Amino acid sequence: MPLLNREGDVITITARKFYVITATVALVGFGGGAVFASTYGAGQNGTGGQDGDSNAQAAEQARQSDRSTIQQRLIGDARHSIGPEDAPVTIVEFTDYDCPYCRRFYLETFPLIMERYGSQIRYVVRHFPLVSMHPEAAKAAEAAECAGEDGLFWEFHDLIQQGVPSLAVPSLKQYAADIGVTVDTFNRCLDEGAKASLVQQDLRDGYMHGVRGTPNFFVNGY
Repeated sequence: MPLLNREGDVITITARKFYVITATVALVGFGGGAVFASTYGAGQNGTGGQDGDSNAQAAEQARQSDRSTIQQRLIGDARHSIGPEDAPVTIVEFTDYDCPYCRRFYLETFPLIMERYGSQIRYVVRHFPLVSMHPEAAKAAEAAECAGEDGLFWEFHDLIQQGVPSLAVPSLKQYAADIGVTVDTFNRCLDEGAKASLVQQDLRDGYMHGVRGTPNFFVNGY
């Protein structure tokens, strides 16, 4: 029985013969028609018979175990997610707060995913500031983590992703004040770099799993 299936839409996960699972995810948007797609699967085993069935099933179980391990690594240190932990589909996004394509995903594609699939999705955010291109992105990620100390990570995240005129530290402090953080605590957290190690951990985890640009998505480990 398919977990998710809407023809021509964003996400399809179906079961195939010999228990081979094919997961196809296309996040379409980004204005210019660019598509992120992660596809994994196998066709019918050509050997036939019980041995073919067993071999295909064993190979698929091994691959699924690998992907499950990757997913657990990606979400194990993640601090921020929405949606049920037992959702059938988990999307992990590595994002950069100064990346225009991340913003376009947030504004154009993310709402469609949540509208159409709602509680079937667990969405996880991790940081991947591309400081060579976006020198203020790392501090913006730290600011989001500092806002999280007041339980306002998502409010800060959403505000930045909607588009702000500046990511300079004084502006970050003003945005945080606007959403209701404890100002002195937030400013001290940001000035002292108290969350820098968390942002760096996300970067290391991203590099370890092949992330090189943003937005980058892992869907159920793929």
